[in-house]
This record gives sequence, C-alpha cells and structure tokens, in this order.
Amino acid sequence: YWDVTEFELGLSPDHPLSRAAWHAGAHVRTHFSPARFARVLHLPALFEALREELNHRLARSELHGHTGTLALRCEEGAITLALRGGMVQGVIPRTTAGAPVLELPLARLNPLITGLRPAAEILAEPDVSLPRSAQRLVEVLFPAGYPHPPGWPIFQD
Repeated sequence: YWDVTEFELGLSPDHPLSRAAWHAGAHVRTHFSPARFARVLHLPALFEALREELNHRLARSELHGHTGTLALRCEEGAITLALRGGMVQGVIPRTTAGAPVLELPLARLNPLITGLRPAAEILAEPDVSLPRSAQRLVEVLFPAGYPHPPGWPIFQD
C-alpha cells in the first residue's frame, strides 16, 4: 500500500490511464502541448505524407496483401485510399464509387490519426459511420498508441 496523494503523468485525457483514474474518482488535471494536436489543412497532402507509414502498418498485419479502397470524409474534405497488394498505391482527393466511407467530424479524425484513442472506440461514436466490413482496415491503419510514432512528421511552432 502506498500513501500517494498526488502524482503527475504527461497523458492526454483520452489516454486509458487518465480515463481509469478519473473513473476511480481521482482529480485529473490536464496540460496540453500544441505538438499533440494537428490542424488538417489539406486532407490529400496529409495522407500522401503518411503513405509510407500506412504501408508499414499494412505489411505487419493480416491485411498485408489487401486490395481495395477506403474513403474518408470530414469537414476538411474527402479522400480515397487505393490499396493494392497491401500497399496504399494512391490518395485520390475525393470519395470514389464503391469505396466504404469512413465519415467523421474533424474532432474525431485527430485522435484517430495520432493514436490518442483506439479506432474501435472512435468508430462507436454516434457521429461516426463506417461499414462494419472496413473496421479492421481502419484499426490496422490507425492503431492506438503514442501520438508521434517514429517516422510520422511532427510540426511545431
């Protein structure tokens, strides 16, 4: 048994440990670093920049040979990821016919792409929609974890 009255962790309020502490009745204070948030100015350019990392994630998963499409639509626009042989071959700056569409507000896109919240949790939000058949692909592309995985571009003022 420890007699701890206060301790500080550098975690976001969405982090599982922060949420568990809050649910257990702890007083949770948060301090945000601007480096943990992204303002999406051009959706196609963002996903072009992430292509190499997304390909690594696909290659290390059961979807390493996947071929298909995944569209994403939010307030900032829409894109379609074209996948062939387990690799993102292209980022199309619109939704394409037949592609399953992940529709979500920008407030949900940020924690999805930065790994601040698990994809399954974000997909369960009432303002997010995605056909069930594409859920695993989204989970592979955007795993929960530290917000700045190696290889992802980090921009700070």
